[in-house]
Amino acid sequence: MYKLFLAVLIYFSLNFLNGQNQNLCGYSTNQKTYDGSDETKILGGKLSNPLDWPFVVSISGENGACTGTIIGEKWILSATHCKRMGTPMTVNVNGEKYESEKIVTTDWDVEINNNDIMLIKLKKPLKYSRRILPIF
Repeated sequence: MYKLFLAVLIYFSLNFLNGQNQNLCGYSTNQKTYDGSDETKILGGKLSNPLDWPFVVSISGENGACTGTIIGEKWILSATHCKRMGTPMTVNVNGEKYESEKIVTTDWDVEINNNDIMLIKLKKPLKYSRRILPIF
């Protein structure tokens, strides 16, 4: 029984350590550390390099500018509260503008801010590069 326990412990320890070096969803492989720290969310108010976030896009909406996340060559994930009523949305990807072909939303409940999810299908596919990549 001791040998079985030891084998299971070693197996899970190796898998845990091996998993630490793999890319995580939402983390760019281009990301560097800033000022010697490895903060991944707030960078001390300093500008970050756009190459660090190749999956983040800007969306022009009725309620101002929103951000979105590239999840496919023609798909952007964002929030329903960013939706422009009755007009196509413009997605700015690394300085290039893309028009929406279709917008898919859930039943967003503004009162409790539930289901605030939107998918934007672009008219033309993105051209992946070092500056434009999906989040996964």
